[in-house]
Amino acid sequence: MATCDECNGWLNPALAADAAVRRGDTVLLIQRKHPPMQGAWALPGGFVDQGEDPLNAAVRELEEETGLKGTDPQLLMVMGDPLRDPRKHIVSVVYEIQVADDQTPTAGDDAADAKFWPIETVFSGQVELAGDHLQILTNWLQPNAPPKRPADSSDVVSRLEQASDDDLSDGDDSEDTGGDERDHGTASGVKF
Repeated sequence: MATCDECNGWLNPALAADAAVRRGDTVLLIQRKHPPMQGAWALPGGFVDQGEDPLNAAVRELEEETGLKGTDPQLLMVMGDPLRDPRKHIVSVVYEIQVADDQTPTAGDDAADAKFWPIETVFSGQVELAGDHLQILTNWLQPNAPPKRPADSSDVVSRLEQASDDDLSDGDDSEDTGGDERDHGTASGVKF
């Protein structure tokens, strides 16, 4: 593992938290205001602050990006593919969060728009989703469905394949793993 001279430590993944909110046959999405994936729709979420619990971060991000006050967050899944975000390796902890029916989403912070979309419309391909958010929604709402990829995922797939080929062909077995023989391959999401 590489070290970071600037941070005087290891180059670890960044940690994010996402809020999965469902209301009947609709799901809450925000439209990204900034790159990467500007204009695409995603679950409300963002980076966990230093010293912050990911559960609290998901509730905070929900309120910052949509104005909705969430309650009863429940761990839904963890998304950790190293190439899931073009900026860097970001692990996202996704929580299912409840909101009162009388609350209406209003875009704020990093969101250009926020609204409840019919689930059928989201899965029809009519909504451009950011990154792996189609897979998050599939894992959550259609747990028995085959894995989904966005239509423009060919670049991500080729980067994943190249990274896998590089890992398999580096031929350097000299790294001391401290006896840790676990599989360190990528995972698209683990549902709890």
